[in-house]
Amino acid sequence: MVALNFIVVLVFFAIVGSTIWLGLWNNIITFCNFLIAAIAAHGLWRIINDLFENVPPAVQEHADQISIWAPFILVTVILRVLTDSLSSIRLRFHPAVEWTGRVVVCSALAVGFIMFMGSTAELGFVSAPRKDRKSTRLNSSHTVI
Repeated sequence: MVALNFIVVLVFFAIVGSTIWLGLWNNIITFCNFLIAAIAAHGLWRIINDLFENVPPAVQEHADQISIWAPFILVTVILRVLTDSLSSIRLRFHPAVEWTGRVVVCSALAVGFIMFMGSTAELGFVSAPRKDRKSTRLNSSHTVI
């Protein structure tokens, strides 16, 4: 348990330390990119996980993690490229607002990422064994209300 707490604290300070120098405006954009990517990954993981039904057992053991981290990384990279190309102007804030905002947004980003890591760690325990799962795709006989 101590090792897990140490890893969480280490990840927190690594994220804050690596993003605090980007500035408040870029950190806000990064935080929005993270939120969109996390929501997209959680929305797509079960659909992507269904694609792993007919793969070797060694791959199926990691299917939950691959199914959530692959779309998260893909969406994060795409959003980062788009936002970097669209937001070439850096907004300037009052120094007190800049540094306070940097600390707050970097901390929120770090806490959000740690929560995302925690939610992905639970996927293997929460999801049913592969042979007991029913597909999440809707057939034509199903109706959605």
